[in-house]
Amino acid sequence: MAPRPNPKIAAALQAMAVFGFPEAKVKRVLKKLLKLYDKNWQLIEEDNYRALLDAIFEEGDDFEVFFLLYFYPSPVAAHTFY
Repeated sequence: MAPRPNPKIAAALQAMAVFGFPEAKVKRVLKKLLKLYDKNWQLIEEDNYRALLDAIFEEGDDFEVFFLLYFYPSPVAAHTFY
């Protein structure tokens, strides 16, 4: 039987899925934040996962994706610029 997923991780993944971040990237950054904050979820969950979102952007390479998704929500339009 597979282990039950952690509901806190599932909520964080769902919150970041709205922005289109891949699950693997969110998990990687979340793992770093949990280590940094000594597994204090409250700091990560505050302000709708603002710390997690900021940490993802600090890794770079996603600002362009966010920009395209925000200003060109159509996948066809975003694809023509990417």
